[in-house]
Order: sequence, then C-alpha cells, then structure tokens
Amino acid sequence: MLQRVKEPCTFDAGVASSADILRICRAEAIKAVVLYRAGIYINRQLLEAVPQVFNIHCADIYRYGGLNAIGRIRADRERRQWATLHRVTPRIDEGPVIALKEYRLNPAMAYCSMEDVAYRAGLELLEGFFNAYTQGFSPKLE
Repeated sequence: MLQRVKEPCTFDAGVASSADILRICRAEAIKAVVLYRAGIYINRQLLEAVPQVFNIHCADIYRYGGLNAIGRIRADRERRQWATLHRVTPRIDEGPVIALKEYRLNPAMAYCSMEDVAYRAGLELLEGFFNAYTQGFSPKLE
C-alpha cells in the first residue's frame, strides 16, 4: 500500500545517535527516516516512535551486513553486488529489503574504487526513494 507524504528533509549536522534523530523527528513531526552511511545504532525507542525507519546499505545485507562490508566483498573477490534499501529493525542490517540496486565490481579494483561504485549505487537508491516522496508516495509496511 502507498501513503501520501510531505516533501523530504535531510539532516546530518549534529546527529550522532538515535536520541538525536528521535529529538529531530519529534520536533519536526517526522514520520519516516531514511539512513544512508549513518553508522548509528538505531534503538528500540526510535523504532517505536517513528513509524518508518529505512536504511540504505551499499552491499547485500544478507551476506555483508554490518561494518566493513566493502572490505569483506573485496576479500571474497565478489563481482556482483546490490545496494539495499531495507526497513530497520532492532537487529543491525536484518530488516526486510524493499529495493535493490545492482552493481558490478572488478576484484582487481582498489578498495576506494570499489567503495565509490557501491556508494554510487546506494545514492541511486536514495534518489529513487526521495523521488517517490516528492511525488507524494512512500512504501507503507505493516
């Protein structure tokens, strides 16, 4: 089911924890959050207060969830990967996947080049999600 929403806003300055995000969401009446390269553990209090919290992880969360995903992908010499947009749950990078953006890697690439490719795929997912918001729609998950 789709739900009409307001235009998205972004924030990054001064956000270092779930408590910071929760404070902003309460002050601005924000009902959905999309995290990208946040590196923040999202606690239960935030998940209970904000109806929809999503994360973009620039790797297959089922095989490469958590930190250092690109390093592990490189060590495994992976060629095919997906940036994932998933719903955040109390367990890190284990929520249901909503969207994927495939990308290809060359195992001979330098780490920073692999990271650039992966983060570009993640940005494309983020852009698509924001475009859906500006058109007035967002996924509504029960």
